[in-house]
Amino acid sequence: MKLMRVIFWGVFVAMLCVQSSLADMQAGRDAYNRGDYQVALQEWTALANQGEAVAQFYVGTMYYEGTGVPQNYKEAAKWYSFAAREGHPYAQINLGNLYSNGLGMPQDHKAALYWYESAAEYGLTIANLNIGNIYAEGQGSIPQNYDKALKYYRLAAEQDDAQGQYNLASGYFYGRGVEKNIELAIDWLRKSATQGYVNAQANLGTLYLGGEEVTPNYDESAKWLNLAAEQSHALAQYNLGLSYHEGYGVQKNIAKALEWYQQAAQQGAPHAQVNLGGLYWNGEGVAQDSAKACHWFLLAAEQGFDQAQHNIAVCFERGKGVPKDPDNAITWYRRAAKQGYEDSILALKHYAQNPNTAD
Repeated sequence: MKLMRVIFWGVFVAMLCVQSSLADMQAGRDAYNRGDYQVALQEWTALANQGEAVAQFYVGTMYYEGTGVPQNYKEAAKWYSFAAREGHPYAQINLGNLYSNGLGMPQDHKAALYWYESAAEYGLTIANLNIGNIYAEGQGSIPQNYDKALKYYRLAAEQDDAQGQYNLASGYFYGRGVEKNIELAIDWLRKSATQGYVNAQANLGTLYLGGEEVTPNYDESAKWLNLAAEQSHALAQYNLGLSYHEGYGVQKNIAKALEWYQQAAQQGAPHAQVNLGGLYWNGEGVAQDSAKACHWFLLAAEQGFDQAQHNIAVCFERGKGVPKDPDNAITWYRRAAKQGYEDSILALKHYAQNPNTAD
């Protein structure tokens, strides 16, 4: 009987400790939710010092985000490390993030991978995505490995994660880590796009504009491009502008084309900048304005877009929209010609045969 009494006493003490711990944890949550971060930190730090992994994670997150305390990645890493070693999967993810970005500790991609893999054992989708990204990009001393990347992207995709589905679609489209399969690429893109993932919507809409490998479906294209464009996706805005410009899946409308080109151009999309410049150059759907045209051509040209480089060269050659400057024209023709732009190559031949033209 004595032995039984000791055991019951031990269980009773343990139950009191657990109940006390739960009460303190909840007190911390209540304080946090009402914005009393100092009390929350005090409650959770006391539990964290007793080895409570959830509390360690909470304290680490307060330091990670700078909530109620000055942001301190080193302190966050300390508490995340404690919790991660106790098997807390979200602490493992955040610790991996700190290692990956070199925050609060030296950058260490292998350590990041170790903690992501630890979290992946708990089935965390974000862990699968992060591991896939490491292998897809090749980070630090970890070599690029598309086979491994696609393995983890597939795990995330099969967990119905939109980004994982998008990344898996990319693998099928380019044949990276898996045999190229355009039909499967579109299938996974559609699953991701249906969940509202804007990159998937933009790319699906762009694919349906047609090309060497995809039969055009302008109605589907316009549908997905519109969804992505409304979310300020520059590629979608450009292609939706193109659709209105050419009448792909929508009624031709130069005013709407101008509107979407403008939005994409303001985000730095070079194709949109060139097309917007073209509308101003030709006075198509807008008052003719060579200065605005050349402004957009120059912005795109400075990003290395060969057609824009040729167009701004024409501006300088003719002195239309900008002061006439043959030397600057030749400079831009050369840049475009270096990329194989045929019209610029011909323009340079003309200058070579008529040297006085540059005077």
